[in-house]
Parts: sequence; structure tokens; C-alpha cells
Amino acid sequence: MEVVFPAGRYPDARGRGCRARWRAPGTGPAAGPGGVPPARRRLDVALPNWRGPVAPPGITDAQREELIAIVTEMTRTPEWADALDRNKWVDSLLTGDAFADFIREDQARVDAVIEELGL
Repeated sequence: MEVVFPAGRYPDARGRGCRARWRAPGTGPAAGPGGVPPARRRLDVALPNWRGPVAPPGITDAQREELIAIVTEMTRTPEWADALDRNKWVDSLLTGDAFADFIREDQARVDAVIEELGL
């Protein structure tokens, strides 16, 4: 049995005795309304689904460094390694300026896709 899950629920299906794959809404093999092909046939886009803790604006440099230290320390624990394995996550820790650069670049990519779509 193959089950196709809409965005976000794939990890919940693992280990239930069925083959499962993730599919974003609108990317099925059949044409959509009016015979429009699914999105994957019209665009070559890969958008990562990243998650992470962020701090509110206005924290001090000391608070920023403390939060970076806490998160970095947490990612070096056996529990974090277990969570990575269990959830099939990729460890791609970015902190500080590297994270800020990633956010700017990722937002620019998303903005370009939105513009290409004419939205």
C-alpha cells in the first residue's frame, strides 16, 4: 500500500507498515482544474523546510551569544543526535551572522519564485 501525505505529515507515517512519500498539494500526476498541469511540471523549485529558534529583536549582544551557546550545546547532545535520526532531519546548524545571511538569501529565493509566479 502506498500512501501520499500532504505537506508536513510524512514523519508521522513512518513505521506503520506502508510505503509513504511526501507530496506538496497541487503536485499530483493528474491535471488540476481546467487541465492545468501540477506545479512540479511548471516550476523547477526546491524550498527547504527549515526550523529553528529565533530571538526577538532588541536583545543585547550578551543575550545573543548566550542563546547561541545554549543552542550549540544542545545540538551536541545524544538526545539531539537521536532526534535527528528519528525524524530523518539533516543537521545544518547555523547561528549568528551565518544564520542571518541564510535567512536573507532564502527570502530572496522565495521572493524570486513569487515574482516568477506573478503573485
